[in-house]
Amino acid sequence: MKSEGGWSNDGNGTNSSGLNAFPGGWRYAYGNFYHSGDDCVFWTTSLALSSEDYAWARRLVFNNQGVERENPLIFSGFSARCVRD
Repeated sequence: MKSEGGWSNDGNGTNSSGLNAFPGGWRYAYGNFYHSGDDCVFWTTSLALSSEDYAWARRLVFNNQGVERENPLIFSGFSARCVRD
Protein backbone atom coordinates (compact mmCIF):
# COMPACT_ATOMS: atom_id res chain seq x y z
CA MET A 1 0.00 0.00 0.00
CA LYS A 2 2.91 2.36 0.62
CA SER A 3 4.31 4.42 -2.24
CA GLU A 4 7.65 3.48 -3.75
CA GLY A 5 9.28 6.70 -2.52
CA GLY A 6 9.17 9.41 0.11
CA TRP A 7 9.34 7.30 3.25
CA SER A 8 11.99 7.88 5.96
CA ASN A 9 14.89 5.50 6.56
CA ASP A 10 14.37 3.56 3.32
CA GLY A 11 10.90 2.51 4.50
CA ASN A 12 9.43 2.69 1.00
CA GLY A 13 6.81 0.21 -0.13
CA THR A 14 6.06 -1.49 -3.43
CA ASN A 15 2.57 -0.07 -4.05
CA SER A 16 1.46 -3.60 -4.94
CA SER A 17 -2.13 -2.82 -3.89
CA GLY A 18 -2.35 0.36 -5.96
CA LEU A 19 -3.19 2.59 -2.97
CA ASN A 20 0.10 4.51 -3.39
CA ALA A 21 0.00 6.06 0.10
CA PHE A 22 2.52 8.85 0.76
CA PRO A 23 3.86 9.68 4.24
CA GLY A 24 2.22 13.05 4.82
CA GLY A 25 2.28 12.74 8.59
CA TRP A 26 -0.67 14.05 10.58
CA ARG A 27 -1.98 16.98 12.57
CA TYR A 28 -2.56 16.46 16.26
CA ALA A 29 -5.98 17.46 17.62
CA TYR A 30 -4.57 20.69 19.07
CA GLY A 31 -2.81 21.96 15.95
CA ASN A 32 0.77 20.65 15.83
CA PHE A 33 2.02 18.62 12.85
CA TYR A 34 4.05 15.41 13.25
CA HIS A 35 5.78 12.59 11.39
CA SER A 36 5.99 13.88 7.83
CA GLY A 37 7.97 11.20 5.98
CA ASP A 38 7.22 8.62 8.67
CA ASP A 39 3.45 8.03 8.77
CA CYS A 40 0.33 8.02 6.67
CA VAL A 41 -2.99 7.82 8.52
CA PHE A 42 -6.51 7.44 7.14
CA TRP A 43 -9.83 7.63 8.98
CA THR A 44 -12.32 4.79 8.97
CA THR A 45 -16.07 5.36 9.34
CA SER A 46 -16.31 3.76 12.81
CA LEU A 47 -16.32 5.53 16.16
CA ALA A 48 -14.04 3.95 18.78
CA LEU A 49 -14.14 3.38 22.53
CA SER A 50 -17.87 4.01 22.84
CA SER A 51 -17.22 7.73 22.63
CA GLU A 52 -18.03 10.33 20.02
CA ASP A 53 -14.60 11.91 20.58
CA TYR A 54 -12.57 9.01 19.10
CA ALA A 55 -12.71 7.14 15.81
CA TRP A 56 -10.78 4.23 14.33
CA ALA A 57 -8.02 5.00 11.86
CA ARG A 58 -5.51 2.96 9.87
CA ARG A 59 -1.84 3.88 9.92
CA LEU A 60 1.09 3.02 7.66
CA VAL A 61 4.56 3.58 9.17
CA PHE A 62 8.03 3.75 7.60
CA ASN A 63 9.43 0.88 9.71
CA ASN A 64 6.50 -1.53 9.38
CA GLN A 65 5.13 -3.25 6.28
CA GLY A 66 1.78 -3.93 7.96
CA VAL A 67 -1.21 -1.72 8.72
CA GLU A 68 -1.75 -0.50 12.27
CA ARG A 69 -5.05 0.36 13.94
CA GLU A 70 -5.31 3.58 15.96
CA ASN A 71 -8.08 5.32 17.90
CA PRO A 72 -7.22 9.05 17.86
CA LEU A 73 -9.35 12.04 18.78
CA ILE A 74 -11.68 12.98 15.93
CA PHE A 75 -10.21 16.49 15.98
CA SER A 76 -6.93 15.16 14.53
CA GLY A 77 -6.07 15.72 10.85
CA PHE A 78 -5.13 12.87 8.53
CA SER A 79 -4.56 12.25 4.85
CA ALA A 80 -7.31 12.18 2.27
CA ARG A 81 -7.33 9.83 -0.69
CA CYS A 82 -8.43 11.22 -4.02
CA VAL A 83 -9.73 8.77 -6.61
CA ARG A 84 -10.20 9.71 -10.24
CA ASP A 85 -13.13 8.13 -12.09
